[in-house]
Amino acid sequence: MPNPTLDLLLARRSVSANSLTEPGPSAAELELILRAASRVPDHKKLVPWRFILFQGAARAELGKVLAQVCAAEEKDPGAFRLENEAKRFLRAPLVIAVISRVVKNPAAPEWEQILSAGAACQNLSVAATALGYGVQWITEWCAYSDGVRRALRLAENERVAVWDVTWIQGQQIPRRQQSRDAVVIFLKGGVIRQSPEGAAVSDTRRNVGDVLFVPAGTDLPSEEATQGPPRAVFIELK
Repeated sequence: MPNPTLDLLLARRSVSANSLTEPGPSAAELELILRAASRVPDHKKLVPWRFILFQGAARAELGKVLAQVCAAEEKDPGAFRLENEAKRFLRAPLVIAVISRVVKNPAAPEWEQILSAGAACQNLSVAATALGYGVQWITEWCAYSDGVRRALRLAENERVAVWDVTWIQGQQIPRRQQSRDAVVIFLKGGVIRQSPEGAAVSDTRRNVGDVLFVPAGTDLPSEEATQGPPRAVFIELK
């Protein structure tokens, strides 16, 4: 017997932040996503998490903070790195910082509270997927930076659990640069049309089981599916 809930869980996948585009969820959809994110196991009802939303100009303002913190914390990060940090959260129309906040309670150990925050991240991702959006659950250096913690005015018992970015499905993937080494594994075949800048458009067929290695710094052309559509797992390597 068909089960839409299980079908959704089995079909859910992450989408690279470099592929994210406008538009993001509406206000009503965002409320639903956050309500679903809050419906997680929470021993002793401590609510050991909260959400910070960055939309519109707030994403660029946060980017300025990241660039400043990166310059202060990293040894000679270089102009290219700082430019990328300033643009980091412009890749998606919506960025949700899920904040883990541990409350002292002998009946609810710290680990249980952290797991509750992780469950909120997962529910958020599944809810966005159910509404037709793609999501990437991602942390990177800024989630562990003391400078970013201070800029976000996090309390001593709080830390960033995830930066969650969202895009709408069914749109062309724009030209982008791969920031890390990555492996792409195709789970479903199809034809991908690539439009490299200054070069001829070409169609490439991908088959189930095809594996690609994409080195960091690769300039990826804009792409769209013409047959299939193909489906792949995109794994960034740390």
